[in-house]
Amino acid sequence: IFPLPATPGSAVDDKVVGPIPIGFDFKFFENTYSQAYISSNGLIGFSADFAGNLAGASNLSIPFDYRIPQNFLAPFWDDLIIGGEYNTGKVAYGTGTDDHGSYFLVEWYQVTKTNLTGSVTFEAILYDSGDIVFQYQSLSGDLDNASVGIEDADGVDGLAYLINAPGLISNMAILF
Repeated sequence: IFPLPATPGSAVDDKVVGPIPIGFDFKFFENTYSQAYISSNGLIGFSADFAGNLAGASNLSIPFDYRIPQNFLAPFWDDLIIGGEYNTGKVAYGTGTDDHGSYFLVEWYQVTKTNLTGSVTFEAILYDSGDIVFQYQSLSGDLDNASVGIEDADGVDGLAYLINAPGLISNMAILF
């Protein structure tokens, strides 16, 4: 989905694509969703207002009930840039089935933070069971400011793994 098909040689910064069908009903906190919105900034959201608010060019605390975005997954929330003259990065999604059930997967591949130090490759996997897995294949450069976690539609409930802090390394996974 990124770089955008209409402008394949251009860099992508602060963009959202969606709605994209998940392929099953996904239970997330108190709601169930069948589609998602994907942000270039390392987020996945579940409501249309997520797209209208650039899906978090600046990462905030999780949960954060009076600021947008809300209703999201944050596998690596930071100000990321994709493609163009900056990197050969891409963001793609897919569906499938494995030993854990049906899944919807989004991968951010060799993208960089806007400060252009190092690159990051990570993915989020949503299972029809409600499990969420964040996997980090290759991380380099400035990793001190990412936020990682999940937040409900009201911004009241959430679970933060990191908030603008170091703690992610290559070849790790987080299960929610």
